[in-house]
Amino acid sequence: MENLYIGLIGDIVKSRKLQNREKVQLELGKTLKNISQKYSQYIVSQFLITLGDEFQGLLKPTAPIYKIICEVLI
Repeated sequence: MENLYIGLIGDIVKSRKLQNREKVQLELGKTLKNISQKYSQYIVSQFLITLGDEFQGLLKPTAPIYKIICEVLI
């Protein structure tokens, strides 16, 4: 079982209705960059924003997934 990875994909629900949508997207970008740096030893493919409010990243199976998810949500 080689090359097993975990894909983490997320979306900001109803982001089009946010009054401060641009600010939220900028903050998401900063957060994802920080997570990619902080957990670099677990990152296979950097976290990126794919569409204005969607993001994805590819992680090793040993990554602390729950911690990473919690950091995205904060």
